[in-house]
Amino acid sequence: MIELSGTLKERLDEAIRLARTEVSEEELARFCRAYEKAKIPLLPSAIAFYKRYGGVFREYYLVLSDSRFNRDVSLFCYASHDVEEEALRRLNDAMTDIDSVREVAKQKVCPVGDIGYSYPAVVYVGENGLLYCAYEFKDEIDVYSTTSEILESFLKNNVPVGIDARPVKTSIRKKIHRLQADGFLLELTAAVHQQDLRYPVNTTLWLAVSSDGFSGRCVMDVDARDLAGFSVRLDKLYESLSGSARLDEPYSEGYLEFSADHCGHIKVEGCLYKDNANGYRQKLFFGSEFDQTYLRYFARELRAGFARYAEGNCA
Repeated sequence: MIELSGTLKERLDEAIRLARTEVSEEELARFCRAYEKAKIPLLPSAIAFYKRYGGVFREYYLVLSDSRFNRDVSLFCYASHDVEEEALRRLNDAMTDIDSVREVAKQKVCPVGDIGYSYPAVVYVGENGLLYCAYEFKDEIDVYSTTSEILESFLKNNVPVGIDARPVKTSIRKKIHRLQADGFLLELTAAVHQQDLRYPVNTTLWLAVSSDGFSGRCVMDVDARDLAGFSVRLDKLYESLSGSARLDEPYSEGYLEFSADHCGHIKVEGCLYKDNANGYRQKLFFGSEFDQTYLRYFARELRAGFARYAEGNCA
């Protein structure tokens, strides 16, 4: 670990300087294409922001005084997501508050990413390079000059003590698996960390749910074998219209469950769950019901995608 010292602002400035890697021309081109596909005007200041911060914390992570919450620190540019559908979704979600941000900024603004801790700010950059932060937990728009100032506002009670190299991971990132029915949308994306398959938790799972006007997303840490078993049970459920298929996140209350009846009705329910550094637990329970025909493609695609991780098939 490389230790940090000085004031909180000095530590963050130094961490960003040390943990920065150059953005390649290919990455910059992908960044620009994402905005074009999302039909969001890309400001020169947003390109400058990405060139400066797009490679920060890619090879290093920030070590906090309470290291249990290291993973809750975020400095992430939406358009750099390596799953294009997810990049476009995040950009489009950020456009929800853009009118409110423009009203405060009195200039054109462009969404660039999430910066913060636990519940990070959605950050927009203005034509003049100022950064405007919108939040889930308050209505005010805050204005900052640098990313370290934004992080400073979040980390006063959990000070960074150093930066450390991220372990080299060989991950297989799957495409987004999408289930859409009347009034319900589920998106599931997984990254299987190959070198961790000998451990009980080895896969990062992103879940996004929209159900009858409620929506939320979370990250779950699961076992690829459990995910494969879930996909097998879900496909059998579709075929037999009986039983259930459930996936639980170890050590948390997060879960996803499907069940069926012989009349052709599929029921889905679950809990999106997150702990934060202040000791609060966030939960979104959801549920819906739809015809079996909506499940077929999702179940088959999921089973095919994770068949190699079924018990007995993992290398």
